Parts: sequence; structure tokens; C-alpha cells
Amino acid sequence: MLIFSTDPGTKHFAAAFTEISDSGKVRVVATGMISNTIQDLTKDVCKQQDLFRSEIRQLFRKYGKPDACCFERFQSRGNGGTLIECVNIMLGMLIVDTNKFNPRIITAATWKNRINMHLKSIGYSLDSMYSDNKLHSKKSIKQIHELDAALIGMYRLYDVMNYSHFAGFEDQVQDYVSRFLSSPNL
Repeated sequence: MLIFSTDPGTKHFAAAFTEISDSGKVRVVATGMISNTIQDLTKDVCKQQDLFRSEIRQLFRKYGKPDACCFERFQSRGNGGTLIECVNIMLGMLIVDTNKFNPRIITAATWKNRINMHLKSIGYSLDSMYSDNKLHSKKSIKQIHELDAALIGMYRLYDVMNYSHFAGFEDQVQDYVSRFLSSPNL
């Protein structure tokens, strides 16, 4: 089973492909940042959307069509401007383009609260995962947003498998992060 997941933004739009084998082994296939995003509604929006959709289609040709998708819903944090509009346009296009792949949209709190609940039992947190692995929004081997996209894919994987979200993840977090860090870029 192949999951496609995203952590959207106009400048930092991360995507991930996660796979689970028939034997139950989870693999982060690839993560990376989408280059062609909609960033300016005063410029040629059609050209921007064509480039965005083309990049997503290229990823599906390279990694395969997913069995399920999960996208983080963008919620405004007082950023102002057209940021939320641009991201929601891209989310709308993703839903249309992946409607055959069982897409879901979730809030950040939905998956972050669940993973943090499980990580707390080992004295760990999502923020610890970022800092311990030197993940940042810029200039790091992998960006924070890429890990978020991959974990959103894990959330969806638990959902599809009908398991309690992130149950047992605390026992495999270090192995998962190592596999994430060594996964190829999109």
C-alpha cells in the first residue's frame, strides 16, 4: 500500500510517499519539497496551477499512484495576506486530482496531538524529534516540513489499517527517524 501525504505551504510545501508491505514493514519511500506552488494570486494563476499539478503528476509517475492520500489542512495563524487562499487552492486541486485515491484532509492538531500523546510516554515529543535530528525549515538535510509530511502519511496509514493512530510508534520512533533521514529526496 502506498500513501501520498503533504504538509502544504506556499514556500514550504512538503510531500512524502510512505509504503507498507504485505508483511507490515513501513518504508519512507521519499520526501521532499514541491518547487512549483501557487504563491501570488495577482500573477498568472493558471500557469502556476499547471506547474503545480504537473509536478504532482510527475511524482505519481515516478513513485506510483497512491492507494490513499492525506493532506494537512491549512489553518491561518494570523499570517495575513493571501497565504491561506493560495494553499487552499492547491489543496482543492490535490483533492480533485487524487479523488480516486481516497484523500483525507486533517488539521495539524489532529495528528500532532496523537503522536505527542504516544511520544510523551517515553519522555519525548515531536519538538524533540525536530531538535535532536537538527531539522529546520531551511538548510538542513531534511526539513521539518518533510518529517511532518511523512508523519501525516503515517497517520493515514494507521487510519487505513484501522489501528489506533500512532499506537506503538513510541517503540519504533528512532528507527523511523533514521529511515526518514536516509530516504531519498523526491
